[in-house]
Amino acid sequence: MLRSVRRFFRRLFRRLAPGETEADARRRLIELIESMNAYRETGPPTLIERELGVLRVHSGTVVFADPCYISSPLEVSGVSESDVKICALLQTYSSGMSLVLRLIVQFGDPGDVDSRQLIGKVSIDSAKIVVADKADIENWWTKVGPDRIGVISTPDDKVLPLLTTKFSLATTKVNPIRFEVIHPVSETLEAEIIAYLKTVPRYAQYPGTYFNVQTNNSFDRVNFLDETWSFMSVGNAGSPMMFACVTGYGDGIYNAYGEFSRGILHKIIIRFANVE
Repeated sequence: MLRSVRRFFRRLFRRLAPGETEADARRRLIELIESMNAYRETGPPTLIERELGVLRVHSGTVVFADPCYISSPLEVSGVSESDVKICALLQTYSSGMSLVLRLIVQFGDPGDVDSRQLIGKVSIDSAKIVVADKADIENWWTKVGPDRIGVISTPDDKVLPLLTTKFSLATTKVNPIRFEVIHPVSETLEAEIIAYLKTVPRYAQYPGTYFNVQTNNSFDRVNFLDETWSFMSVGNAGSPMMFACVTGYGDGIYNAYGEFSRGILHKIIIRFANVE
């Protein structure tokens, strides 16, 4: 629910006030979210840096990308360690809710850092980031998953009874605007529903907005991530794995910095919020 609220306010604050910069609007948004969080959680958050787990990077190249743009990632090659540590600076609340304010990917013993360089940027539009081995993404990322979940989105109160009556669909309510069909939806039934919506003037232009089939492919698993962060399979099998997390307060263009010791990269840091 809180994530839905954050998405709403991100859209709202994209409309700049007269004389306001995007940086000003983002600061306003973050201040509002922090106020909402503190009120909801009945207290201020705490900051903690911790290791979240280990990711296997066997090709020597790790990629960072928004799941929407998985084919255009930030690539970092020359990774000498096969197992890399995924760490994060977390802002946590008493309820257990947390935000990832800084993502840290560490290769072996960091040693004495003698230089720090900007190595690239990651553009985020879905409030999620994927970290994975390049070869695993190329070989295992899939557009079709194992499921056939019919999703009816209800921005008005007419489309749900219209479809359930017309196609005898049994549904369950997931949230105020999302209902899921209980039984798997075949490709034939999906085509029939979309074709029917195209005959209804109010739904004809964007039928997929009101009905779609979620297969829980690679993108779906990241996009519908319920947790703040998770290790999950890249493809439909149990392995290989990728890491995904929610990017702090949401969308933005984030700098990725590399920390080096004697010319060897030991750490990549991406800040999703301005904290020390």
